[in-house]
Amino acid sequence: MMPRKQSLIPIFVLTLTFLSKFSQLLGAVVSTADVLLDLEKGQTLRGIKVAYSNGDHINKFYGIPYALPPTGDRRFEPPSPALPWSGVRNAKTEGNICPQNPSQQMSQNRSEDCLNLSVFSPNLNGSLPVFVWIHGGGFRDGFGSSDVYLISRKGMVSVAINYRLAPFGFLSTGDDVMPGNYGMLDQVLALKWVQKHIRAFGGDPSRVTIAGNSAGGHSVDFHILSPLSRGLFHRAIMESGTSFCSSAMERPGKTVKVKDFTLSVAASVGCTDTHSTALLRCLKSANADQLLLASVNAEKSFAITFIAIPRVETKFGFLPDYPKNLFSSGQYNKVDTLRGYNSGEWAFAIHDTDNNGITRHEFTQYFAAFFKKSAFVNDDAINQLVEDAYLGNKTDPISIRTSLVHALADMTYGAASLYDLEKTLQTSGATTRHFFYHFSYRGSNLTTAVWKGVAHAGEVPYVFSNAASVSATADDKRVGNMVQTMWTNFAKYGEPTLVRAPDGTPLPQVTDGVHWDSFTSTNQKMFEIGLHPKMEALPRPFIVALYQKVLDLMHAQTVVQNVVVG
Repeated sequence: MMPRKQSLIPIFVLTLTFLSKFSQLLGAVVSTADVLLDLEKGQTLRGIKVAYSNGDHINKFYGIPYALPPTGDRRFEPPSPALPWSGVRNAKTEGNICPQNPSQQMSQNRSEDCLNLSVFSPNLNGSLPVFVWIHGGGFRDGFGSSDVYLISRKGMVSVAINYRLAPFGFLSTGDDVMPGNYGMLDQVLALKWVQKHIRAFGGDPSRVTIAGNSAGGHSVDFHILSPLSRGLFHRAIMESGTSFCSSAMERPGKTVKVKDFTLSVAASVGCTDTHSTALLRCLKSANADQLLLASVNAEKSFAITFIAIPRVETKFGFLPDYPKNLFSSGQYNKVDTLRGYNSGEWAFAIHDTDNNGITRHEFTQYFAAFFKKSAFVNDDAINQLVEDAYLGNKTDPISIRTSLVHALADMTYGAASLYDLEKTLQTSGATTRHFFYHFSYRGSNLTTAVWKGVAHAGEVPYVFSNAASVSATADDKRVGNMVQTMWTNFAKYGEPTLVRAPDGTPLPQVTDGVHWDSFTSTNQKMFEIGLHPKMEALPRPFIVALYQKVLDLMHAQTVVQNVVVG
């Protein structure tokens, strides 16, 4: 069956729905009470202290502004720190989320005045490690989910941030007048806010882990590379996302640049003077709803999804060069990392209702449909290269379908993550440790065919669960507790399966005695996250060399002929 239109929205909605289901079943809320927190200089926050039936307590503070509203003259400019307030500020309800595709049906208020964050702490008088979650959504959708508080039940202060999306976060004239990357600068300012204020919430600013899925994972890697983020975090978790992914950033070989997209959006809202200064002035005064609608329509017109995204620029200097060059220079933020991807990342797009497999031609069509979301000059060469590598002489329809599942998972996120890790190992020396996972546990919520594996973002609900959180089965509960324990162990101690804390305290063992070995140039193994976890060799070790060729093609600005595997 031929490909249908692919959309990220079902994945995003499914993940939020399942995560919400987890949070509702953590145990009954026994009581709630207002809690006051003194931030600084007479600024007080009124939050909520929630007590649960299992004895847990979480202090919740929502919608705290970290920047001034990016409206009017502040639109398409770096964020400015929020002004202090006097007296008590209500932090009991969620703040606005940033403008995004109107087709996303969400209950939260949307407004350009959206640069806020939420903080959740189990102990306001502690000095706990900090977990900062950067949401995904292709840099065009999403928000800092309030369910991030679930990870605080493992003894951490957790933070969820909003940042500007789509046209508001990433339009650019391709020069220093309007460089773009505004959403990334928002993230930097939010991390600076954490460094300045997290002690008031019981957090330790010297133990900050940043984490994210998809575009959130891309973002985490960009912070590793960015000189503007130096010293703002100390460990990093990248779930199905790094800077080398095809959807992560503008590359030289894209058929439509961010500037082209910006000019199209501008024309739709009546900004027809293409000189950068005049264009910026006009866009700052454009109606926000019309600007968003113009962006959605421009995506449809260009038939490209990943277009208003981060880019190389030196005016602000968030991303002063391409990732490969920044890694090669060694001038990046060398921190421990945990990263990986899921078994069926993009398999949701494959339709085989008769369960009889697909043809070689359908393999090509499905794979091409994904890369068209970014659109490169050498899409045809990329498609041929991948087809040759994964299909060979295969003719069996089921085998071809399996190869497509692997190719989509590898070429969307897996290979990029491994390639990123290879570049990191070449220049980070022995000062950092890195852990690689492959997530294959199919929870009780999944109704898709088994051959589709675990889709993009399928791991996220388990990151924010715990032993009491997943309702359906004991297996779900077990895997949820395992994943969250490993993630928080890494954030706290730098090792996911540590047996004892540095002070000698025994730690919960949740992996059947399986130790998650660090990934090195001589020990290239991954931790398979399933009901019965295990360390395994990489199943398709050729993908890193293949991805180097794919990446070269993504950067090439003219058509390349006769690219071969090997």
